[in-house]
Amino acid sequence: MSTIIERLGVDIGGTNLRVGVVRGLEVVHELRFPADFSSICKQHAPATAWQEILRITLSALQQVVAEYPRVAGVGIGFPGFIS
Repeated sequence: MSTIIERLGVDIGGTNLRVGVVRGLEVVHELRFPADFSSICKQHAPATAWQEILRITLSALQQVVAEYPRVAGVGIGFPGFIS
């Protein structure tokens, strides 16, 4: 049985969603997902925009975890003000 454990670093930006797969202190894979969060936030009410951000992020994380099933933790960076 493998003891390799990955952690994910998630960067939710204005125009991209990036996920880094980390083992120890090394980023072993970085994935980019197109996501125009700035436009989503401008075009929708906050509750609707937030649900769309969550949907896109969850979809991306499901794809990454399918490839790296031994994820032990996730850290998320989210810029900007939230009201």
